[in-house]
This record gives sequence, structure tokens and C-alpha cells, in this order.
Amino acid sequence: MEMEPTRGYLVWRLSTKWRVRRRAPWRRWASRSAQYALLASLFGMHRAGMRPSQRELADTTALEPLYVSKMARALESDG
Repeated sequence: MEMEPTRGYLVWRLSTKWRVRRRAPWRRWASRSAQYALLASLFGMHRAGMRPSQRELADTTALEPLYVSKMARALESDG
């Protein structure tokens, strides 16, 4: 007798697959969601003609300023 998967299980599987696909194009530059959020925000602000401070990036991404600072340095050193 085979059991039907629950809705919760199906939602979990779908969200897992979505996260993997979302990360794939950015894997080389930003393998984690916080890095993606930082880079995407920086890109959008740059396109709008802004030169955001780390504080503005922290506010935009809802990340801690110290974390943004450390992540920005790490991303910059990685090229």
C-alpha cells in the first residue's frame, strides 16, 4: 500500500527545488541568500544612479550593518 504525500511535504519539496534553481545562476558569485540579497540590492541601487553606503545596504536588505560590512569585504576579495 502506497501512501499519498501530504500537502506540507509537497510544499517543502517545491520550496527546496525553487531555492536550488534560484541559486544556480548566482552560484559563482553568491551562493547564499544573504549574498544574493546584497548583490541584487547593490545592482538595483547602482542602476538607479545611487552609491549606497553600507548602512543603506543594511537597511535595504534587512541585514545587520556589521554582517553587510564583512560580507562586502569577502565578496570584494573574491572578485
